Amino acid sequence: MSSASVTFHFLPVFRDGWTVLTTGSSDSSSMVQYHSAEEIQAENQDDVARHPSSDKRHKINFPPASSGKQWEDLDSKIVLKIDSLLGKSTLEHKLATFGDIVYQTCLDTFGAKQHQTKCPPQRSRKKLEMDTLRKQKRKLKKQIRAASSEETNGLLAIWRELKARHSALSRAESARKKRSQKRKNQERFIRDPFQFARQLFQQPKSGTLTVERGELETYLKKTYSDPTREIPGRNYRPCIASGPRNKVRQQASKLTGSHSSSKQS
Repeated sequence: MSSASVTFHFLPVFRDGWTVLTTGSSDSSSMVQYHSAEEIQAENQDDVARHPSSDKRHKINFPPASSGKQWEDLDSKIVLKIDSLLGKSTLEHKLATFGDIVYQTCLDTFGAKQHQTKCPPQRSRKKLEMDTLRKQKRKLKKQIRAASSEETNGLLAIWRELKARHSALSRAESARKKRSQKRKNQERFIRDPFQFARQLFQQPKSGTLTVERGELETYLKKTYSDPTREIPGRNYRPCIASGPRNKVRQQASKLTGSHSSSKQS
């Protein structure tokens, strides 16, 4: 028997809210499949879930943990979405698309986080006043050099007043920095006292190591290896007393030795 080749062509036709996929073939028979609009939409969403976009995902603007009502609504939305999209799919398909569906539902519900532009740090009132006083002092210096002898005394008096004010602000700013640094050190010590103490005594590391590999291995082997580690009792060293006690013992041994020799004679 010779089998005739049959070619199928799927043609979508819309009938009464249903999408009909008709298969036209070279044979006289044709197959017709009815699919609802919801099924077509679910299939399209499944295709998107199988091939997520390679773009970086945005962070979701989740509500605080105390907002119980919003979290309950989110749970119900996720359950409905999963039931409608993954109701009759296989386990592998559910595992592959579960995370994408949850993320998209959360993103549609709460939206993405907006990136906040960091404002440049504002200078304090003392620093602004110190800058103004510094400029005024420089300007007065130039005026003093170009002024006559009658005007010099008055300009010097004004310059001394500005200098006294600038010095007072500098001392206040220095004291504020010391207090701030002291508070930060206390917080670091309370958080991790061992790390704080280690940073106090640890030498700063800098530079790069430029040495041959063979030379480095030789140095490490010579420094950290122990060829006598397998010998038992290798750490034993005879204790030799030193100091005034040793001298007393030596004199006592001499006396006892001379006394015993006299008895024998």
